[in-house]
Amino acid sequence: RQQFPIIDQAIAKVEDLRNSIANFGMGALKLIGLAVLTKSLIDLGAEAVNVYRRFEGIFIASRMVGNGAQYLEKVREQTKALGGDLESTMRSAIQFSTALTGTNLESTGQQLFLDSDKALKSLGLQTQEYDNAMRAIIQISSKGKVSMEEISGQLGEQVPGALQIAADAMQTNVKGLIQMVSSGNLLSDVS
Repeated sequence: RQQFPIIDQAIAKVEDLRNSIANFGMGALKLIGLAVLTKSLIDLGAEAVNVYRRFEGIFIASRMVGNGAQYLEKVREQTKALGGDLESTMRSAIQFSTALTGTNLESTGQQLFLDSDKALKSLGLQTQEYDNAMRAIIQISSKGKVSMEEISGQLGEQVPGALQIAADAMQTNVKGLIQMVSSGNLLSDVS
């Protein structure tokens, strides 16, 4: 072999290259494994947070609403009777009760939610429409003042004729309702 040192050098370089490629491949595999493990841990953490939030909402509702378990059972029974997505309805019930905490409507919040839920479900809304309309009702209830943005915008986009329905409830016409809202004197938290 000493007769052909150039061949020995070439063989050594090829072996070095093979070792470098093998080391690079092992390093790359380790990085890919680490990335997959990291993503799995992130996904697991996100799922744990989602589960915690679901249970946290139920616990919050049961603490804040007084007889929370009975209230949630009424919500479940009404959803079963009227139809609709149970998870969405329960989430809205919890948000509604939480939003009314500390307002003049807190003591009647359970019945207000059940009535609002029944009214929206009677319109045959899809789950997303129901969620959006209920979000508008929750915002109106929790702010203490009614705004045209919620009635004609958020609620009006989901509930056809929302302005007329609100005007009828206030025993006025749409023009009269707009004037009441514009004056800033139409409160949503008067019990």
